[in-house]
Amino acid sequence: MEFTGEFTTPIARERVYVFLTDPVQFGNALPDVQGVEIIDPLTFTARVWLGISAIRGTFSVRFQRAAADAGRAATYVGKGLGFGSSVEVEASFALDDIEGGGSRVRWLGKASIFGRILSLGGGLIEPIARKNITRFTESLIKSLEGLGQQTTELRAR
Repeated sequence: MEFTGEFTTPIARERVYVFLTDPVQFGNALPDVQGVEIIDPLTFTARVWLGISAIRGTFSVRFQRAAADAGRAATYVGKGLGFGSSVEVEASFALDDIEGGGSRVRWLGKASIFGRILSLGGGLIEPIARKNITRFTESLIKSLEGLGQQTTELRAR
C-alpha cells in the first residue's frame, strides 16, 4: 500500500523539521501510539494500538532514520512484528517554505503487511489505513498549531 498527502502550517520549516524528526514529540502527537522508546539518535521503537477485524492489541515497530536533508526532508524505515504478522514501513516527508511564512509538508508512506492480519483483515486494511491516516494528519496539524501558540505565548511574556 502507498499513501501520499500534503498540508500547510504557519510554523517555520525548521521548527516543523525538529518536531517531525523527534520521535517522542511526533509519537505523542499521533492517536493510537501508546509509547515510544528511543534506542539511539537514529532508531526508535513505537508501540501502536491496532484494531482490524478480530485482531486488536499493540503492535511494536522499530524505525530507523534512513536518510535526512537537515531542515528539509527525512525518510524512516521500519519493521514490526505482532499477532502472527509482520509489517515493513517506509515513511518520508519533505518540507518547503510557503509565501508569507509557514511550511508545506509533503509526505509519503508505504507499507507491506504479511501474515495473519492480512488474511483476517483482508479488504478492510486499506480503508482502515486511509481513515487512520486522516486522523494522524489532523492530529499532527493540531500539534503543530500548538507549537505556534507556545511560540506566541513565549513572545508575549
